[in-house]
Amino acid sequence: MEEESAAMDSVHLKVHMANGSAFDISVQKTQAVGDVRQQVEIQHPVPPATYLKLMQNGQVLLDTFPVSKVDTSQPMFAIIAKDTRTEVLLQAAGTFEGYEDLLQNAVVV
Repeated sequence: MEEESAAMDSVHLKVHMANGSAFDISVQKTQAVGDVRQQVEIQHPVPPATYLKLMQNGQVLLDTFPVSKVDTSQPMFAIIAKDTRTEVLLQAAGTFEGYEDLLQNAVVV
């Protein structure tokens, strides 16, 4: 009975890459798109300093987006992009040579 319930709660997705390869992914409806991305990355490792982005219907799917809201009738695509997550951008801004001068000359309003 538990196996039937788990099977009913699972979602099967096919994720297509730009190079033509496709990956069959199974996740639970209670999981998030980040779990789908991690499963694709297991099957197709991404190079360092890059990030796998999942898209559907022209929209980037955020890692926190629930799988239960994904349209399983539409294809999902994955692209590998340069790593531009917020943490990386903040780190880069903190190492910018003019950053310290900018902060020292900032006017508080």
